[in-house]
Amino acid sequence: MKDGSVSPKGVVKNFISNSSVWAKIAIVLFFVLILIAIVLAVISTMSMKKEDDTHIDVSNFPEISNAPKEYQIGTEQLIWQLIEQNEPIPDFSDYQAIIREGSYHEETNNNISSADFIIDIEELRYSFEVSLSWPKGQKVYSDPSIKIRCPYYTDVIYTDTKCVAELPTAQIRRYLPHNYYLNNGYRVHIDESSTGGNFRLLVYINACKDKDLIDSAMDYARNWIKTLYIDPDDFRMEAYDTCL
Repeated sequence: MKDGSVSPKGVVKNFISNSSVWAKIAIVLFFVLILIAIVLAVISTMSMKKEDDTHIDVSNFPEISNAPKEYQIGTEQLIWQLIEQNEPIPDFSDYQAIIREGSYHEETNNNISSADFIIDIEELRYSFEVSLSWPKGQKVYSDPSIKIRCPYYTDVIYTDTKCVAELPTAQIRRYLPHNYYLNNGYRVHIDESSTGGNFRLLVYINACKDKDLIDSAMDYARNWIKTLYIDPDDFRMEAYDTCL
């Protein structure tokens, strides 16, 4: 053909050639979009995992407690923080907490509702005593009243795990002052002393410098603390002879 015109055969050839280029571009774009989708999915999963790792689920909370949702969220987050401070755990979503059967008590007085219960985490062997308080009928709870403590010693079921909800001094104060009579009739009185801001336990005994009697009183004090599932080595203990 003349004048630089293209034959029908050439048009078809160019079309096929151009179509091949566009097909390659489409394939590349397809894989780029897939890669972007994968990256976004990974980011989303990591974000969800991070959010999940800031609390531990109390699975039966909604069916047992009438406390507002904010109190469940706050309780789960506080428990996570207490455990994480003591023993960082990679994935809290693997563990489930439950309100212990028979431990839940709720009441309302003067439009203030309160609830007390124990939460157990079997896999981690932790228990927590929880106290909640909320104004009845309020719709927004910006600062939930939540208190978490170590279980009372008679409620401890995981005796091989140290409580992480309170400092030892806060734990022992629940049981002070304490009185006991040794087999020989001598009275042992245990109480705290915070002279100068330093916490210590004083073991009072009317021993009149009888070293064996003082040792017996100190041995009793250490063993008594152990029955509370508290480590006596966490305290400075001193004998105080009350004999004049």
